Amino acid sequence: MSNGHALPRTVDQRTLWARRFRDLLALHLGDMADTASEGEKAIIRRACTLMVELERLEERFAIAGEATLNELEVYQRCSNTAARLLKTVGLQRRMKTVQSFGNLLREDAERQQITMRKHQNASVSNSKRASANSVNVGHRHHDAAAHIARA
Repeated sequence: MSNGHALPRTVDQRTLWARRFRDLLALHLGDMADTASEGEKAIIRRACTLMVELERLEERFAIAGEATLNELEVYQRCSNTAARLLKTVGLQRRMKTVQSFGNLLREDAERQQITMRKHQNASVSNSKRASANSVNVGHRHHDAAAHIARA
């Protein structure tokens, strides 16, 4: 907005809706690395408005445990429009790197071996400490007995 605010000054900036809108706007504008034109900022504002409303619909669906056909149609149109708006300003689909099942199994086996070694090392350390303590206790008894005998 021309007043430097994301929303008009007449809007209570403390409402949940306004705070979520500002958060989304900051996130999406941050993705633009301060290179967004005024037109791109306007598109992002409109996409953020739709996203806040989509989140409200999702909450309503979750609370009710269902959605009407009309609500789903509105949700679908808003989702598609928000996606189109974001694509207009450069939203890109990124492929996620997926590991093979064999690699996942190998990594899990390695993690389990590391965990077992740690437990084994800890129990060896504990048993050494226990042995050292019993030897020290034996020396103390012997020293105390010698001291008493001398007295």
